Amino acid sequence: MIKLNKDDQCGIKMNAEELVRRISRGENLHTEFKENVENPESLAKSIVCFANTDGGQIIVGVSRNGEIIGVKDLDYLERLVDDVAFKCEPPVTVVVETVEIEGKKIVLVINVRSGLALTFIPSLIGPSG
Repeated sequence: MIKLNKDDQCGIKMNAEELVRRISRGENLHTEFKENVENPESLAKSIVCFANTDGGQIIVGVSRNGEIIGVKDLDYLERLVDDVAFKCEPPVTVVVETVEIEGKKIVLVINVRSGLALTFIPSLIGPSG
């Protein structure tokens, strides 16, 4: 996982204004909103879907209708994203950044690119045989 902060100069850090515009456009093939992430399997499925297509963003802390809620436990969420991305086969590289909006933190998980190989989650496939 690559983590960005306000001082990063790599050209992909999103500011609050840009994020609000993106949220106002709603979900699409490359953007998914999640109010929170209580189920790691749901997050894993979203990451794998983006890795197996053209890539995309999962914006956590936003309801399906675009209401900005914010995240409660940023450290836990960052560890969860890192763990889920690493457990994919092959592991998925994600970029995680936080953007503060209206005094709330929004976590963005950005698939930098689609995966080079078909990505899956071994624990979701079930026993073979």
